[in-house]
Amino acid sequence: MPSRRRRARGTAGSGGAAAAVGSSPPAGLADVPPDLLSHIAQLGFISQLSPLYDRGDLLQQASMLACVGNSSCTLLAKELFKALSSRLGQPLPNGVTQKSTAAALKAALREWGLPVSGNKAELHQRLLDEARVQDSETDEQGRPLQHCLVSAATRRQLAGVAQARVSKSKAKSLFRLCQYQVEQLPSSLEYPAPGSRGLPVVTYLLADVKQLALRAHGSWQAIEEEKRKSKEDWDQIVREGKENTARREADVRAELARRGRDTADIDAMLGCSGMDSILWGTRENAPLSEAVDWVERVHWAISGEWQADFLAAFADDEWQPPRGAAQYVAKELRILRATDAALEARVEAADSLEDLEGDASIPSSLLPELLEQWTASVDADAAKWGEAEGGDYGSDS
Repeated sequence: MPSRRRRARGTAGSGGAAAAVGSSPPAGLADVPPDLLSHIAQLGFISQLSPLYDRGDLLQQASMLACVGNSSCTLLAKELFKALSSRLGQPLPNGVTQKSTAAALKAALREWGLPVSGNKAELHQRLLDEARVQDSETDEQGRPLQHCLVSAATRRQLAGVAQARVSKSKAKSLFRLCQYQVEQLPSSLEYPAPGSRGLPVVTYLLADVKQLALRAHGSWQAIEEEKRKSKEDWDQIVREGKENTARREADVRAELARRGRDTADIDAMLGCSGMDSILWGTRENAPLSEAVDWVERVHWAISGEWQADFLAAFADDEWQPPRGAAQYVAKELRILRATDAALEARVEAADSLEDLEGDASIPSSLLPELLEQWTASVDADAAKWGEAEGGDYGSDS
């Protein structure tokens, strides 16, 4: 006997009271007072309701208890049925009947927290479904119903719950499971309804997912604690990220001001596309001077005289980013290529080196690159002329 009691306690502790219910009552259950049975129902079953142990599981346990035949188990089952259908047997609010007005029926539905859509017959039936087992309170043989005494609404709500299925994403998010864990379970491909534009979805039996979650975490409380801790960690990361971004932006603004930019110029420059990269993108950890050089480069190309060249290069660029590159990284690389095109257009339009050096619109940080491109362009042209003259001289001789 002692060993049997220890086994019962161990089973209940591992998965809630639901796992401890068997086909026969524990020894001595028949002698438990009704008020204590009510506490057992509340603490061991009803208070354990969660996505891991839901109303469908509670209905299953109540039905098993009702079939045992023991008076205490029957009383315990009634407590569980009452929790599932708390309004069962109650008179309808305000004494409404089928002959009541639609307004009165809707007021009664609102009092019970139920939907108020539909015609009068539907409104009245919705109230009846909450308060009665079914249209007939007897079975096919005319005997009073004895098992699974829940309202018609509860019965309809929980119909087919044993075959309920969930998607992979819901299994992962709700029960905090990893993809590789879920994919070990048997799956089924559910197709969308005819005429819809949805895609087939891989689904898993909810009962299998709950068992997997129970093995992985032990309890719903453990899942909630992990979610809470994860949210705290994420909130901390977001908070630190915002603080770092604010500091970075303040530093960039100060450096731009040091370079002679006023507040209006700085606001306009930081509002240009591609500036996020210096705050949280690929250049967030770059030296401050390099980050500000990037700001001046993009602002010059995107808002000045050479804007058309920048936009055309950005729109017509057929370059493909490396496979697996993040979207924001690919965008920054395209902006870089478009600014290069704007620089090339400016060099091609220059009449002389002095023309570039005297252009007040060119930021001082950008001028060395333009001068370098000018020199390379001049050298390339000289080489072409040298080749052309050499070719002509050889043909004359």
